[in-house]
Amino acid sequence: MLDRIETLATRSVARGCGFAMLAIGTMMAGLSYEPALALEMGGIFSLVVSLVLLIFAANAARKPYRETELWLMLEPSERPPTKVAQSIVSRLLRAAYLHFAYYFANGSCALIVMSIVVANSGR
Repeated sequence: MLDRIETLATRSVARGCGFAMLAIGTMMAGLSYEPALALEMGGIFSLVVSLVLLIFAANAARKPYRETELWLMLEPSERPPTKVAQSIVSRLLRAAYLHFAYYFANGSCALIVMSIVVANSGR
């Protein structure tokens, strides 16, 4: 049961992160006339997404489990008992938020370093 909930928690957070990546990629494509600026803005916005995910992780225990997308994704037969549902759902969502925040932070660092390299390559 926990493996299924963990998989769905990861899928739920990944879906939101995918939309954020799509928005960042679209913005970077719009700035493609200035590659250093596009990379820098991509890095900054990726860092913002990472910070938002950290805030979500910090508040995961406070959000009622019945109001999460994860709870809606679970079939009624897959849902944990109400006595432990808040603990399980918040713990697994927190782990997924932290997991993706780490990836966005790494991506942000890579994009900012690339923007510095591109900006200094023309000198």
